[in-house]
Amino acid sequence: MRYLPLLKKYVFICISNQLGNLLRKLLLLQVFGAIRQAVQKAPHYPETHNLHGLVCEARSEYQAAITSFRLARCAINISSGDTSKSRFEEIAVNLARSLSKVIYISACIAFVDLEKYLHLIQRFLALCMM
Repeated sequence: MRYLPLLKKYVFICISNQLGNLLRKLLLLQVFGAIRQAVQKAPHYPETHNLHGLVCEARSEYQAAITSFRLARCAINISSGDTSKSRFEEIAVNLARSLSKVIYISACIAFVDLEKYLHLIQRFLALCMM
């Protein structure tokens, strides 16, 4: 009986976490939809592509994020307005971060594939040593 308050608190925390995650997903979907509309209506603004890339990155859609960040850089290059160095650097940092995540994921997949065949490689080497 003395554990009942702790159990209630734990259940409340679990439910709160689940509701929080669901709310974050719903908000992310709404933000994603709004930014996609902004990209369609103002494709020449680098900010729309940069924000789209950030949302894609938050959704773990790294290839789409990379494409958006590259489009943002292109929009800066062709715009006749303010092309401040800090905006370009911010987009470059975002692009580098997404590229590094793709490279890391690819390296992990390659390692897992290599690990699958490691026993075959070891057998082959053992046969060669005989």
